[in-house]
Amino acid sequence: MGASSGGPIFLKSINSTGIVKDGNYVAKLFIKAIEDVDAKNIVQVISDNASNMKLVSSIVEKTFPHIFWTPCVIHCLNLALKSLCQPLDKSTHFDNCKWIVQLISQASSLKNFVMNHDMAHAIFQKHSELSLLKVAETRFASHIIMISRIKIVKKSLEIMVMDDEWKNYKGDKKIEAKARDIKSLVMDDGWWDTIAYFLKCTGPIVSILRSADLDCPQLHLIYDMWDTMIEMVKVIVFEHEQKDLIAGQFFFIPFMQFDTIYAILVARWNKSNTPLHSMAHSVVPKYYHES
Repeated sequence: MGASSGGPIFLKSINSTGIVKDGNYVAKLFIKAIEDVDAKNIVQVISDNASNMKLVSSIVEKTFPHIFWTPCVIHCLNLALKSLCQPLDKSTHFDNCKWIVQLISQASSLKNFVMNHDMAHAIFQKHSELSLLKVAETRFASHIIMISRIKIVKKSLEIMVMDDEWKNYKGDKKIEAKARDIKSLVMDDGWWDTIAYFLKCTGPIVSILRSADLDCPQLHLIYDMWDTMIEMVKVIVFEHEQKDLIAGQFFFIPFMQFDTIYAILVARWNKSNTPLHSMAHSVVPKYYHES
């Protein structure tokens, strides 16, 4: 794909079935595409942040010294969300994010039960015009969107589990036990408070992800957007901590340590930012004149 102020345009596709997509192979494809368009028309090459792309970047930048390689900001944000929503067991922040893993597991269990059982689905549809959303496995923002939809249909879910048909839910013992578990979850005010806090904490990240995922030039805004995002998360976490201290209920809702989320976001920024981000930021007119 080629992108410019005129919008994105499809250039060509390449069938690489059965070919090892190492750095050297992909670099040759990029170089050929650049030569087809003419190198003087290219400012940057954008790709995901995979390890083989690091080699691609060095080869491309060495071949064309005026061209920058830039990791896709959407991919970087998605990896940051992955670190929060699905941290590795051995990661330093795993313990601080376990409550998020549990919350996503509970939300997925609720969604799967309602969507995969005809009776439960029929009862839910009777009380809601909206459907529950499935998760795209490789897009961790979709976990947040799924939970956001669950919050939107909260009233419908509460009415669903109080419905006479739900009370008389029939099936094998495992299904009946699961229906009782779902009812307990939906009627748990603490669980809904946890959902609200999780969505509030991740809101700034999803917001910049949406803002950056547009068919228009956004590079000049990324530096400021990323910095503002971190400050917004800081305010949310510290505000929540202060409320708990005043109420004498510290850790009543699972606590998102700011050090944890700060380390994740800064690490991703350090891996993805380039001098081009800083240069583009520095020439934005609004920093020089009020008009």
